[in-house]
This record gives sequence, structure tokens and C-alpha cells, in this order.
Amino acid sequence: MTTRINKLPTTDIPSLYDLLIMFLGTSMRLCHRAILDVYNFVVAPIKPTMVYASPGSNGLSQSLSPIRYQWLSLTPLTALSTFTILFPPVANSLQNDVIKVTSAAAISTLTLSGNGATVATSISSISPTAPLEFTFDSVASTWYVSIP
Repeated sequence: MTTRINKLPTTDIPSLYDLLIMFLGTSMRLCHRAILDVYNFVVAPIKPTMVYASPGSNGLSQSLSPIRYQWLSLTPLTALSTFTILFPPVANSLQNDVIKVTSAAAISTLTLSGNGATVATSISSISPTAPLEFTFDSVASTWYVSIP
């Protein structure tokens, strides 16, 4: 015996189209939320979060917050003798986090502090023509240089 509910065909098995209409009608908010979750997990990390620092006005160091992909743009007015970059805390860093560093002027002594993680590099300076990029490995708790 079949019953007619919500103008569905008089059959025991609704069609795929009928199920889609029921799903979209009752779960549109869930569908929208799922799309946002996918966007925030897959697409949003691709766009870097810009962090601007003007050494001289805010001291000779910069702390970075835990963000999936960030770009530290240093804009000193003149060449600097020393500067320190403090990476995000190791407890808040995720696998494949990326930090890109550029500088508008040369920094002759660059100190990279892993903040609980190891920074595997022998780089000790930065120039305007040579950006740096670091990728985090959560298994080894290490920041590796991906663009020397």
C-alpha cells in the first residue's frame, strides 16, 4: 500500500530527483555550511595573510601568529644590521603551514627563532631580491626552507 506524501509519486521508492528536492528544501542551511567548511579548509589557506612590519618603528623583531599561510613583508627605510623573526608557537603550528618573508632593504644578520620548533636553515641574511619561504613539518617540529 502506498501513500501520497508531499505530492510525491505514488510509489514506494522516490526518484533521485524527489530526494534532491526534499534535501534542498529541508537542508539548505546544512548544504551552505558544508560548502563554507570546504572553502575554509581548502581554498582560504591558499590566499596569504599579509603581515606588514616596518623595522625601526616597532623594534627589531617581529612575532608571527599561527596562520596557515602568511606573508611577512618587511619595509625598513634603510638597511638593517640585525632583525629577529619569531615563528608561531610549535603547539599552534599545523602540517604544511607556510611563511613567506620579503624585505624592501637588506638585513645583514637575520635571526630565525622557531618558538619551540627547529628552523632548519643556514640562512643568516635577507636581501630585497631574495625572498624566503618556510614550510612546517609537524612530525619533526621543524620549519624547512622551501625557497632559499
